Amino acid sequence: MYCKGHLSKLPQKPNDIPTTPGRAYATEGWINMGDWLGTGNIASSKRSTRPFAEAKDFVRKLNLTKFAEWISYCAGEMPDKEPLPLDIPKAPQNVYLKEWVSTADWLGSSGRRVIKSRFKGFEDARLFARSLNLNSYSDWQKLKHTLPRDIPSTPDQIYKLKGWVGWGDWLGTNKLANRDRVWRSFQDARAFVRELSLKNSDEWVNYCKGLIISKGQLPSDIPSNPHRTYSRAGWAGMADWLGTGRAPRRSTS
Repeated sequence: MYCKGHLSKLPQKPNDIPTTPGRAYATEGWINMGDWLGTGNIASSKRSTRPFAEAKDFVRKLNLTKFAEWISYCAGEMPDKEPLPLDIPKAPQNVYLKEWVSTADWLGSSGRRVIKSRFKGFEDARLFARSLNLNSYSDWQKLKHTLPRDIPSTPDQIYKLKGWVGWGDWLGTNKLANRDRVWRSFQDARAFVRELSLKNSDEWVNYCKGLIISKGQLPSDIPSNPHRTYSRAGWAGMADWLGTGRAPRRSTS
């Protein structure tokens, strides 16, 4: 614009000063337009940019929360903050193509918003859950739509990293889900069961339900469905499990 005479407030360019100094003085001291004009600026295409991780670390310390603030900062509209270094681009998404994730990641604002939970703290919520005297997860599912607003229907998700152990702990039954249990070895479990002197599978079912009071209760580390748990650990049938020795008859037809 100056060379074309469009800046009337400035004196006209002398004839002995070239309009393309980069070419005229290419081997005589030319560095760049920023040096020529005295601004110190370097064209984006010729800048050496700071590594992505280091640049992001600098930007995050600015505590900007949204893209609009980043634009204002780059425009120099935040005098209280350190100016943008020349080796950090204003359009990082175009420069760090392989490393770029998002503006929130660049600014470090993705985890900065703290939303106050509308739910009770874990211990208070668990105390409420236990006061309901429920026996199982199924019972909880039936009531989940009638819970107070400050009690989550999915406590296993809400309190996952805040004290959650399991449904048995939550409801106060101290029962563990089968997938979380450590079962007694097959040989030890079978030895225990054989001492009960049960005669058949019907008695086994009644025993598991607690209907044979004289035999006591099934230990928590022995499954009521042993054929599933020990299918690959020695299971040979209910007769073998109970110790009756009565194997099922095979058809001769």
